[in-house]
Amino acid sequence: MLTKKQCISSSRCRSPQQLGCHAQELGRLEEAEASYTQAIALKPDYAEAHSNLGNTLKELGRLDEAEASYTQAIALKPDYAEAHSNLGNTLKELGRLDEAEASYRQAIALKPDYAEAH
Repeated sequence: MLTKKQCISSSRCRSPQQLGCHAQELGRLEEAEASYTQAIALKPDYAEAHSNLGNTLKELGRLDEAEASYTQAIALKPDYAEAHSNLGNTLKELGRLDEAEASYRQAIALKPDYAEAH
């Protein structure tokens, strides 16, 4: 996801991915979902958009859909440590602890300094 500095105002955000970032930062989750979905429609192999959609869906409490988005992001970009970690977080919330641990371990294997996976 883009940082706040990278996505300060909607007038500067031009791509659907950036608009999704901006909306998510402002807590407008349905708007973020629509923007990420549009980004994916424009570029189906955009792993980061799938992962960011997963983040939004997770915030909306739609964990099964978030899991599917993270899984798609990983299928597109297997070395995407953040998506593995986010998938682990979602699986943990779903009570699937063994699968969550495997996702965390994969994230750490890919990016040993990725603190969120530890």
